[in-house]
Formats: sequence, structure tokens, C-alpha cells
Amino acid sequence: MLKLNRFIIYDGIPPEGEGESIEVIWNYPHDENENEQKNVAGICYALLEFSKTFNHIDICDYIKTKRHEICVLVLHNEIYMAIFIESTNGYSRKVLRSLLETFRTTFTLFWDYPKRDENGKVSRQTCNFIRSAFSLMFDSIKWEKVVFFNLWNSNYQKILNSEESIEVTSFIQRTLESNSKIQHVALIKDQKIIISSFPQEITRSLQFCMIHKYKYLYPHQLSSKDDDQSLVWVVGISKTHEGQLQVFTPIMHINNMEYTLLILRIGSIRIILSTNTHTLNSNKDIQSFSKSIKKFIKPVMRILEPIKVPDVEIPHIKISTIPHQDVPILEYQQKNIRPSMRQSAEINIIRAQSWALSFDTTSKIAFPGVGSFFTVSMHSRRHDYVNLYHSEEKIIKSLRKCQDCFNF
Repeated sequence: MLKLNRFIIYDGIPPEGEGESIEVIWNYPHDENENEQKNVAGICYALLEFSKTFNHIDICDYIKTKRHEICVLVLHNEIYMAIFIESTNGYSRKVLRSLLETFRTTFTLFWDYPKRDENGKVSRQTCNFIRSAFSLMFDSIKWEKVVFFNLWNSNYQKILNSEESIEVTSFIQRTLESNSKIQHVALIKDQKIIISSFPQEITRSLQFCMIHKYKYLYPHQLSSKDDDQSLVWVVGISKTHEGQLQVFTPIMHINNMEYTLLILRIGSIRIILSTNTHTLNSNKDIQSFSKSIKKFIKPVMRILEPIKVPDVEIPHIKISTIPHQDVPILEYQQKNIRPSMRQSAEINIIRAQSWALSFDTTSKIAFPGVGSFFTVSMHSRRHDYVNLYHSEEKIIKSLRKCQDCFNF
């Protein structure tokens, strides 16, 4: 679990007036002294400007201090995000960069690109959007799930066999053909991507929102009294506290076009749709959508079996990446890992990934890690894996058991 110390969003274009400070648009923790916020923003700006002395093309995006790791990324239009975590080891650069990229994609997906006014300052509307969006994001994030999701800039995706692939591809085609208003379709099961016709970065952002239940998309809770065969609206139609149906269809910005987001659930499968704006205008529209989606999803439900985890009794975590088009697929499984073990496990995983990625070709590393974990990491240009085995026994016994269980 990342130990978040600070998150700040600031204007990267300093004011020209004498004595004026850099504008801080949003800051966490929220109750911090305003002068302290401006000092931090000024330090970030100064360090980035100093780094340009050595390299004008690749802007510095990572700073390691004695007690912190800092990662910086442009949100858009010279507006910067900087995340600070408490750390003394310096292994989290890749994870932090990936996390900031997910924040950026999620913001521009639902809130559009930041804009400046005629005086060159960040517009008031953009400032309000940033404050609303990031406040909701930070209220929603489950920090214990951040590290795994952002490893290797990968997609957390279910690998389909040929029969499954044919069925889900057919579902996508039939859904798009059945209604001209539907533009994109994605299926997510047990938080894993099954298939998606959205752009890659949008798919990843939507999955992020599903995993963390981004509060912007869930203004009201739907009734949970349904069985595995009931089609439930998650985003699109919701019930108010008074029990009345309410249309809520967030706008998404994809490739300079506006779309409406709709999400339905049946069993453990979530169906994500983008449609032309103002699609659901009446009960007739709602019933038409529900009927067609339910008919097409039935064959998919029958064929998608629960994800099976190998029966390994020892406490372990197994993570691997598999090449897939432009973005690798992340496979993750764990067994008998208690919540108290998570922080130690993350430290070992981040350390193993950092060491592995420092090699250009192929490497295999095994080491006794933090918290009685024994860690094995393998890296090549096409594949990565990290296995963690938890044991209070001597290291040599742990190594032997790792070899027996994971066949490395």
C-alpha cells in the first residue's frame, strides 16, 4: 500500500507580477496551510526548470529525496500533477507514473481538457472541474489496489480460449449491429477485462473507475435485491432515496467526440457501453436497451467459467505479464495472503519490478524479501513474472518450496 504524503496540482506557468506565487489548483491533504502548498508548488516548478538545463526534450518526471519519492506529470496545457509518497528505497517510479497517467486519462475522459482564459490563466471553470474530479477520485480510491493495477502499464485482463473468444466477439458485433446509437462496448468480469472496442487507454480508465467505484459515476445506489439472471442498471438509470427512477448518463470525451456512458450488470459481468448523447429519453428507450442486451449476453454468461486459481496451500502471490498487441495483459492471483501481509508484499513486488526493468535483455532474480516473503522475479523483452512465497521457515526451504510450487 503506497504511503501517500501529498498530491498537488498546480499551474506550471508562473505569474509575471512581482511577489506573486504559483497558483495551486488542488492539494491533498486538504487542510494544509496555503503558504506551505505554494512553497511545495514552487519547489516542484524550480526543480523541473533546473532539469531543463540538462535536457530540453525529456522533462524530469521523477525526484528521489531522503524520505520521499516524487513523480510529476503534465495534466494538460502546462498544468502539472505531482504525487509524493513516503519511501526510502526509490523503487516506485514506474508505478507512480502509471498511476498519474490513469488519473490524467480519467479526468480528460469525463471532464474534458483543461483550458485557459484570455489572460493565459487557468480558467475558473477548469479549476472547479479539477477540484470536483480529483476530490471524488481521492474519496473513491482503494489504495491497497493501486500498486497491482499499475504494474508494467498493463491491462488487468482475462485470457480467453478460442471458444470464449468467438462467443464474446460475436456479442460485441451483435450489440453494435442491433442499435446504431451504440458506439463502443466492453465486458468486465470479476474486475478483469474480457473484451473491449474502446481505445486501450479508455478501457483502462473505465476499469480503474469500476475497481474503485469512482463516486462521480454512482450518485445513487441501486437496489441489491437481484439474482444472477437479473439485468441491473449500474450507470444510466438509478433510484433516488425516495425510490424514484432517475436518468443519469455521464458524458465521455473520446477522440474529440462526446458520448454517453451506460453500464449494466448481470451476475458478475459488467457491460459498458458508449452511445450517442441523449440516448435514454423515455421508458421505451430503457426497455429496448435492456431487452436487446440481455438477449445477447446470455450465451456469454454460459460460456465464461469462474476464474480458476491453482490449489496451492502456501500463502503466495503470482503476477505475470503476457504480450498482447500494444499493451501487455497482467495476470494476478493470490491465496492465503492476509491484509497484514499486503504492505510487505507490495514492497517486494515493486522492488522486484524495479530490478527486473533495469536489465535490457533477460534476467532472473531470487531474494529473501521484507516480511518473511521469498521473491522470485523473471524479466525478458516479452514477458515478466513475480512470485512471492510467504514462510517463517529458513530461506533454503522457502526456495525449494517455491521451485516445487511454481516450477521455476
